[in-house]
Amino acid sequence: MLLGDWNCDGVDTPALYRPSNGVVAYFSEVPGRVSGTATATDDPTGVVDGRASVVRGGDGGCDTVEVEPEA
Repeated sequence: MLLGDWNCDGVDTPALYRPSNGVVAYFSEVPGRVSGTATATDDPTGVVDGRASVVRGGDGGCDTVEVEPEA
């Protein structure tokens, strides 16, 4: 799990990289403790079993998740 400002609104929310299928799921909010659900936007990276890291947007830019193949 990674935290970043994926939509440039100034609030960090979670993202989850699934190494089994190479998809990063960007969540629009932190799931509530009661309901435990939140919507996510999937981004297929094409990198299975990689290493995910946050790339900070800087100067008001959105953060992103970068996935690199494991050596």
